[in-house]
Amino acid sequence: RLLALRDLAQRDGYHGVHWAAEWACAQLALAAGQANAARGHALACVQRPAGHTPQDCAPGLWWHGLWCVWQRLGEQGRAEAARAEGVAWIHRTMQHELASEFHASFRQAVPAHRDLLAG
Repeated sequence: RLLALRDLAQRDGYHGVHWAAEWACAQLALAAGQANAARGHALACVQRPAGHTPQDCAPGLWWHGLWCVWQRLGEQGRAEAARAEGVAWIHRTMQHELASEFHASFRQAVPAHRDLLAG
């Protein structure tokens, strides 16, 4: 059903739903032991255009999820690339969007951010 939702969202131009579904497909395929399917979905996620924001999936969680998928697939180069993107997003967000008094909680209170930064 998730694949059908992804395809329908892509066809109808609902980019946020499409990318959230693609990301979820990678997670679910990996959990089901379908490494090739997980790899395909994760590769699709890496191709997401910058202007397409996944619905209900914060950027830190997005990159953390891809980092974890690539790690579990044994693809360390891709895992580190996803982690680097996530860390860069965290730093950009702190620099441009958050007052300094919120930086510590942004880094530490969100488990995905904490994991990405810890590497």
